[in-house]
This record gives sequence, structure tokens and C-alpha cells, in this order.
Amino acid sequence: MRKGLFLLYCGITFVLFILSWGCSPKTLSVFFDGVPNPDDSVSLFNDQEEYIAKQENSYEEPVKEFKTPYFFHLPYQEKECASCHDPNVMGKLVEPLPGLCFQCHDNFNTLYTIQHAPVEAGECLSCHSPHMAESKHLLKIAGQQMCFECHDAGQALNTEYHSEIGDVNCTECHNPHGGQERFMLN
Repeated sequence: MRKGLFLLYCGITFVLFILSWGCSPKTLSVFFDGVPNPDDSVSLFNDQEEYIAKQENSYEEPVKEFKTPYFFHLPYQEKECASCHDPNVMGKLVEPLPGLCFQCHDNFNTLYTIQHAPVEAGECLSCHSPHMAESKHLLKIAGQQMCFECHDAGQALNTEYHSEIGDVNCTECHNPHGGQERFMLN
């Protein structure tokens, strides 16, 4: 038992040492998953700009030579990490969610009578990625599949109103943040 506590103490001490050392993202990614390297993202930003420019000037099939386009949260794209993260404490946000999001985005809690459950709970990150995503609006998953992460697809698609919608995005009819009535229709 003492040996286990000693090893736990050593592990915690090591992690605190690493955190206080001011390691680079590359070093931190050895110990922690998901640490974005700001230098690696530069090429992604450039690819996205080239991809969008070619798409705007073309009426043909998407250009195959480019990577999947990414959509970026503006502070992340501009490398303004300190607008969301405390520069003195790695990983700590300057304000808890959703207040941090509402510094720049509309406060949906005051806009709608009925709020979607994740919005009401302040769980912006249950649907949105904070840095970048392959889907517009930084959604973690595109289309109906985002909604079907929580809502039962079979139950939803077997109703009178949804039986023939095919793969139409749910947000064509429903506001994903809230509305003035129960079904949050647009």
C-alpha cells in the first residue's frame, strides 16, 4: 500500500513538474492526448484558404488534391490562445463555460424561452469543437448524425413529420440552440 502511494505521489510530482516547466506542445503531447501544436496548424490554415479559393472559382467537383477543409475557431486560427486560456496555467480557461463562449457569441440562455438541453446546461463543447473541425460551425459531427448522438434516430425518423426527410439536416427546421416553443422550429 505504501509503495503504491509513493508511486502515485511521484507521478503527480512529475506531472506538476512538467506543467510548471513550461513545456512545448510537442513535449506535452507525449504525456497528454489532444495538445494542439500551433506550428502544425499553420499548414492546415493555408490548405483551407487555398481550398476555399479554388471552390469559389469552380463549379466542378471538389478538388481532390487538397486535404479535407477545416473550419477554425478564430482565436485559435489567429493564435490568440490567451483570449480563452490562462497563459500562466496550462489548460485553464480564463472563464468557465459557457460564460467564456458568451464573451464573443450570443448568450442563448437569454434569447430563447425554450433551450436545447446542452445549451441550458452550458455544455457548448458537447456539440462544438473549441479549436477546429471538419464541419461548419465547428460541429464535432456533420448533419443529422450530430443530433442522433443524443436523439434516437429511429424514433425521430418514424414520426409523421420526419418520415420522408431523407438526409436533410435537422437544422433546416429546428434551431439547435433554442426557440420560443417546444420543438424549437425556425
